[in-house]
Amino acid sequence: MRLPQPITNLIRLGRRRLTVGRVLLAVVVAAAVGGTVSSVVLAIARWRVVTWAEPFALALVAGLMVVGAAAALLRRPGIRRVAIEIDNRLESRDLIATALELSDGPELSDEELIQIRRSAAWSTGRSVRELGPITPDRRISLIALLVLTAALALALVPSTADVVQARQEATRQVIAEQADQLEETISQLPPEEAAQLLELVDELRDAETFEQALADIAEARQLLAESQDHDTIARRTAQAGVERTLADEGADGASAGEQLAALAEQLGEMDDGERESLADGLEQAAQDTAGIEPDLSEALQDAATSIRLGQGADELGAASEAAAAAASALQAAEGVDQAQAQLRDAQQALADAVAQQAAGEGQGQGEGQGQGESRAQGEGQGQGQGQGQGGAGGGGGSGANNQGQAPSGTGSGSDVPRGGENDPDPVVGPLRGSIADVAAVDSADQVRVDMEGNEVGDIAGQVAGEGLRNLPLVPYSHQFAVYEQQALDALETLSIPPSLSDVIRDYYKELEP
Repeated sequence: MRLPQPITNLIRLGRRRLTVGRVLLAVVVAAAVGGTVSSVVLAIARWRVVTWAEPFALALVAGLMVVGAAAALLRRPGIRRVAIEIDNRLESRDLIATALELSDGPELSDEELIQIRRSAAWSTGRSVRELGPITPDRRISLIALLVLTAALALALVPSTADVVQARQEATRQVIAEQADQLEETISQLPPEEAAQLLELVDELRDAETFEQALADIAEARQLLAESQDHDTIARRTAQAGVERTLADEGADGASAGEQLAALAEQLGEMDDGERESLADGLEQAAQDTAGIEPDLSEALQDAATSIRLGQGADELGAASEAAAAAASALQAAEGVDQAQAQLRDAQQALADAVAQQAAGEGQGQGEGQGQGESRAQGEGQGQGQGQGQGGAGGGGGSGANNQGQAPSGTGSGSDVPRGGENDPDPVVGPLRGSIADVAAVDSADQVRVDMEGNEVGDIAGQVAGEGLRNLPLVPYSHQFAVYEQQALDALETLSIPPSLSDVIRDYYKELEP
């Protein structure tokens, strides 16, 4: 028999209400459990760096709540269970459960039909709200709220581990940026030179600390210095002079090689005066490149001699090939110089980043006693070094390793730790002491000379120990005017070919900051 509509509606609405209540209870309990576990993990992460703490906490709470809700929906109460709950909570004396049981029979007696009608009459007008609230117990909700609040506070309030993690992330980001720039520059080098450097760039990208990154860059600079040509400027100037000389002879072409090839084709159409002028120009170019580009110089001289003998086309072709080879070698050398400069910039950028990081740590830990002691040691070291180098007076300071000596006085400074602490140079980053400029430091004996190369005396002061590594890096724009003036003075005093004087002046104009 089919149940009357009032009983059916009451059971259907009651089942829906009980299901919602179970889902909410499961969600709140899951939130309480997840919040508790998350709070423990986040509390540990405040003292130890756990990079996955916050994502784990969020995923755990959300996952448990979804699982709890899904489980409650899958296990929603059956019709008989709902009928029993209605009878118990509404105190109907088993009217609903009895009517549901009687409806399953094939034939009903008069007494059974009367019982079902009584149940239907009782169900009419009943509200499922009388089954009780669908929200979980207040105590459970309060516990869930407290643990979730605690987890949220632990996740949002900065901690020591958060600072360390942020610093590590910033370190990795700076190192990655420098590695990307270096990879782009080094990839333009010849394959045999770029392969090993690219391996060092990969090691740099995997570095976790600035110290490790600086060591990788220093290794790359040392490796590059072994193949670096320090005569790049002279070779560039010499080749530019050859191009200018050939242009004066009417040669067309973007490079000396193309100009010489064009002259080889035009040689048969030249008269004796033009051939003699060309031979003179080639001899002048050979003199200008002697000692700088010997192969090119020899090829140019051979071409000039052959032209005076009435030939020269083949020799001009050989000179064209020599010029092309010299230009290719110069391009490779300039690429090495560019890579070396990029490595030096990356080294300085990392040193500056370490200086900023160290300054932030020092300010966070307190400025009083630490900065006072650092300033006192720096002043004492500066005073001792000044007295030692000047040789005035007989007093000085004392230190661990660095000692400066002079004829009438001694001075010394405290050893600068490689970590950059108490660095006496206010301009240079604290880690400057750990940076070795392979292009600037030379282990040979040092003497003082004038602009013409004459020795004027040995260096009086002598420095030993780790302090030698604390070499300041000065931006080239600060020294450019000095070098430019020295070069211009040299044009007036040294034997520089006139054809190269304008090239030197143009070179410094291009470098002018």
